[in-house]
Amino acid sequence: MDLTLREKRVVRRAVQAYHEKKECKGRYTGATADQILEELKPSPDRWTHLAALVIATVEEGKDAEVLATDPRLK
Repeated sequence: MDLTLREKRVVRRAVQAYHEKKECKGRYTGATADQILEELKPSPDRWTHLAALVIATVEEGKDAEVLATDPRLK
């Protein structure tokens, strides 16, 4: 998936938010990955692809801090 520079930055933040929410034991009060992705105002199709990338990154166990080197974001 080709991402613009802006999309890369937003996806990184969304991955971090998704990871934080997943690790949270109590009530999560931060911005959700969905809210962060909405900043881009993507089409429904593009939003689905970006959300799938965020979920796959976290579910594969990749650390959000290492995400900058993820080949899918280059």
